[in-house]
Amino acid sequence: MHFVTVARWRAQHWKARPSRHPLEIARSQLEAVAPIVSGDPETTLEDVVEPHKRDFDELADSEVLRRAAREVAIATTLVAKEIQNRTTASLSAAEVVPALLSIGACLAALPNAFDQVASLDAADRRNDNPEQKA
Repeated sequence: MHFVTVARWRAQHWKARPSRHPLEIARSQLEAVAPIVSGDPETTLEDVVEPHKRDFDELADSEVLRRAAREVAIATTLVAKEIQNRTTASLSAAEVVPALLSIGACLAALPNAFDQVASLDAADRRNDNPEQKA
């Protein structure tokens, strides 16, 4: 690592630049609540994703994005239902607030993701059918 990079980080009080991509924000917030939902404090999204990675290796980008957006939509629904089931039982306000923030981020990100899927599908159709380009 270059000393200039380290000096810049130090001048910024070691703070990372915030990401503005909605899916990255949504993913990080889901990562934060994964241990709460699973009941295992060491759970990460990678723990959930790793067993299924081979299912996605040979898919087109539009299909991967479609599945990812769909899975985020499903996960958002399931997390919300779990919160509803557990609020009266065992979730504290400190646990509910991050979960609700992650749900909000997911709901904000999903329409854009599905729009991107539609754009990728349209581009794939144009590439598969050259006479549509004209």
